[in-house]
Amino acid sequence: MRLSRLSLAALGLVLASASFAHADTIIDNLPTGTNNYFPIGIDGANVSPQYEAIGVGFTPTANVTLTETQVLVNHFSLQNTNANFDELLFTNNGGVPGTLVADLATDLVAPTVSNPTSASIVDVSGLSVALTAGNEYWFVLAPYDTNSFIGWAEDGASVLPEAGTRSGTTSSGWRFVYEGGSEQVALFSGSTAVTPEPSTFMLLGTGILGLAGAVRRKLSN
Repeated sequence: MRLSRLSLAALGLVLASASFAHADTIIDNLPTGTNNYFPIGIDGANVSPQYEAIGVGFTPTANVTLTETQVLVNHFSLQNTNANFDELLFTNNGGVPGTLVADLATDLVAPTVSNPTSASIVDVSGLSVALTAGNEYWFVLAPYDTNSFIGWAEDGASVLPEAGTRSGTTSSGWRFVYEGGSEQVALFSGSTAVTPEPSTFMLLGTGILGLAGAVRRKLSN
């Protein structure tokens, strides 16, 4: 049995208003340390139940365009196996991911580390996905290989009230891992255009953690 560890410290969404050319970060809760954020990824192992993806729900309060994602991950491998993953965006369907909106990135590589408490940011830029104010979406990490899966360990951050897993393909249905419990692991960072009221993006959930530092991005026309 091959085992690998994919420690996901934080998920980040960088969002920019479609009507502006410059964006500033307004939500940045990537942690300064990763000891309290410990999901686990297992590659090619026969484990039941097989949690094959992790996701978090969020609702933008303004019409925005998704331009960039940041995810803080690591791959702590016992047998030097791969920990590649995809990023997906879904609509909400009754509190779980529904219809696929966009395949944001495929075959991303989680950096291999010797210490499972360290991690690095995997950045995906150049996106252009319109999100509608008031609609709930799900941002999902899924394994790239069909025999892989991603699941949570027992400790995490109390941040988001919703999290889900998928079983099999993206169309085969979802189930909750945790709902409103203390073992949440996914965190977001986001940006929108500079306006008189810049806080136009909200997460579903409470307990936003301290800032890890401002992330500044300029969008090309």
